[in-house]
This record gives sequence, structure tokens and C-alpha cells, in this order.
Amino acid sequence: MFPSGIRKGDILSFKVSSILNPRLVGPNYQFVVTSVDNLGFTMDSSIPDPNFNIQMKTPGTINSFSVSASNTTNGAITTYSLTISPNTPIFSGDVLMLTFPAEISLPSSTNLQCSGFSNQVSLI
Repeated sequence: MFPSGIRKGDILSFKVSSILNPRLVGPNYQFVVTSVDNLGFTMDSSIPDPNFNIQMKTPGTINSFSVSASNTTNGAITTYSLTISPNTPIFSGDVLMLTFPAEISLPSSTNLQCSGFSNQVSLI
């Protein structure tokens, strides 16, 4: 509400702090601006316009990641334990991709096992 009102054509600028950005890099997120009267009826509304879009350009950082091997002997078959704490939520249907160093040989997809997430692991 604006007790003294705003005249037609006046420019209104303001900042809103502590907003959590969208979690994805790439898509355009569109803002909509609407003005309504004191009874809730629409007076003005923004139309689709690239000036009302914002795009996230930098992915979040995974701040906590650790990896260890149960057997550190050269050429041995072992189990790797990975612990990841993402900075951005991972929703149902999302994919977590792990890229192993080229020197590590992964088992075939039929022998791949991952505890903690049943039927949710595959090789790409």
C-alpha cells in the first residue's frame, strides 16, 4: 500500500533482500508485476517481456564431498564410499552424476551396486 499514492509515469525502485534464487542454471524465470486497487481489482499487469526475466548463470557449489576406498592397494577390487552434501536440493526424478577418474575401471552395468539408493543407479 502506498499512503501518498504514485502518479502515472513515476518510477518506483526498491530492493527485496534475502530471496532464495531458483535452483536451476539456464531457464529464464519471468517476473510478473501487477497493480490492484483497494478492492483487489487489477489495474495494470506486465506483459511477457525479456526485460522481466532473470536467468541463473552459475551453478551452486557442492561444499561437502568426500571419497574413500576400502582397499588402497594398486589394482585391487575395492568399494568406494562417497559422501555428498549438495548446496541445492535434489528432487525426485533429478539425476546426480558422478564422473570417476579415467584410471578407475567401473564394473559393468549388470554388476553395478550402490547401497543407500536401491534401483536408482545406472551407468551413463
